[in-house]
Amino acid sequence: MAQKVLSIVSTLWRCGPTNVLEGIVRGYDPAKYQAIVATLSPNPADSILQELRSIGIRVEEMNLSRAASFLFGAERLRELVQALKVDLVHCHGFRADVLASKGRLQVPTVATIHSDNLTNYQLFYGRVSGKWMARREFAALRDFYRVIAVSDTVAARVRSQGLQCEVIENGVDVNRYRPPSGASEKAILRERLRLSQEQLVVLHTGRLTNLKRPVEVIGGFLGSRVSRDAVLLVAGEGPLRQQCEKAAAGARNVLFLGKRQDLLDLLRASDVLISNSCTEGMPLALLEGCACGMRVIVSDIPPHRRIRSLFAQQVLLYPGHEPHAVAAALDEHATTEIAHTLQPRRESLEAISASRMSREYQSVYDSLCARNT
Repeated sequence: MAQKVLSIVSTLWRCGPTNVLEGIVRGYDPAKYQAIVATLSPNPADSILQELRSIGIRVEEMNLSRAASFLFGAERLRELVQALKVDLVHCHGFRADVLASKGRLQVPTVATIHSDNLTNYQLFYGRVSGKWMARREFAALRDFYRVIAVSDTVAARVRSQGLQCEVIENGVDVNRYRPPSGASEKAILRERLRLSQEQLVVLHTGRLTNLKRPVEVIGGFLGSRVSRDAVLLVAGEGPLRQQCEKAAAGARNVLFLGKRQDLLDLLRASDVLISNSCTEGMPLALLEGCACGMRVIVSDIPPHRRIRSLFAQQVLLYPGHEPHAVAAALDEHATTEIAHTLQPRRESLEAISASRMSREYQSVYDSLCARNT
């Protein structure tokens, strides 16, 4: 009989960690593992709830407010684990980690750490609150059977807190994220998206936050020679939206698309993917761009170096995060001569595949479930 694995998240809002969770559970060997997902808070309209249910995955919505989570969420979680006869719990995120620790669930527990929480939480929630949250989560992780980071960079941060941590790198669906079959398919995609067939298309994705440095991307793009015959697509929303629009100063070749659900089409229709992030876990958008055969121009941080090691022909690094660094990188690397799509190596695609990622997590489950029988 298949073992029941309960994955716990705050919500199924479309974001990197949610996509990782989906990639893991879609890859389960049905003879060995049955996926159940629990969301702590009400799911927003922009979630993957229906996608999971459409493929037969049970989703339990606990509908807890943040206050309710910490008042009686641990008890509710323990009751859910017992009622569903869960064999293993897999947590993603701060609240899931803390509640599972408090709940004393009596089954093996696994946590995936998706980012450098000590840095990210301070940037998102302020220095004092962010530091407290990171330390609270690190304390909770001491109760887990296994702690898994999405990259060596994240693992190093976790280990610096005296915790044992292993690495399973993120993966994407390489059957879905693939290069256009040829110039004609790319032209059709551009026509559908109302993009120029002649201009170089540079794409920036993700939330518009200080972590991503999007204001500097826009300033660098407009200050580059490339921008004279190129368009920058900004796909994403966030607290820096107004600052980004101010930096664009009404330029007709900077288009703000908001948060999109057709990111796959945008990736396959564009020529260059750019990221100016100052910190990352293992960015899915860049893995997806590489799988789609794009040129990827990125700031020189360790997770980006790791991606370059897999896709040396496609990924180009630049030092610094200021507009002049972005402009120099675009002018050096983003020319119309590179607009043709590349075909990634099969070995590289296997290294970033969601199926590989899921298999590695199931190997962890195998050892824990065998020990617990």
